Amino acid sequence: MKSLLIALGLALCCLAQVEWEEVTTASDKHLGSWVNVAAACDSPDALEQIRHMSAFVAVLSKPREDVFSILAFVPMPDGCKKVTYQFRKGEDGKYHSHCDDTTVTVESLKALGESIMSIIKYDDFRTAILHSRTVTQDPEIIEKFKEECKRLGYSKDQIVVLNPTVKCQEE
Repeated sequence: MKSLLIALGLALCCLAQVEWEEVTTASDKHLGSWVNVAAACDSPDALEQIRHMSAFVAVLSKPREDVFSILAFVPMPDGCKKVTYQFRKGEDGKYHSHCDDTTVTVESLKALGESIMSIIKYDDFRTAILHSRTVTQDPEIIEKFKEECKRLGYSKDQIVVLNPTVKCQEE
């Protein structure tokens, strides 16, 4: 279950010009397929799971104005798993989801060209995820992601670039 929650966080990052620009409202240009290519996390347990993950695809859709859905194709030890999550916009303007006993909140989204960085807060840890339209990892964008993560308080050891091989695809 923890792996699925981590995958959810990585997928959420799907909603970043030379500097990261805050995205206050997800628009139609943020919808569609994204590849999660890097992450930073302040939980040692979650970080250990992320270190062994490969890049994966997440599809973002907006069935209603105050709701967005994420369909993620997550590589698991026993094969690919397709998971769906829905987030609702709260009174605080942020999107929230509840999975089992865990509350997940999208704290912020930042855009940089064709990349998006999401900051996700779980009950007991926080993660930042880099999403790209392609699996190709642009070294400049990866470096800018790492710089932004350090600015957000993550140490170098808490930042991971995922294996660029996508093992699970959309059907």
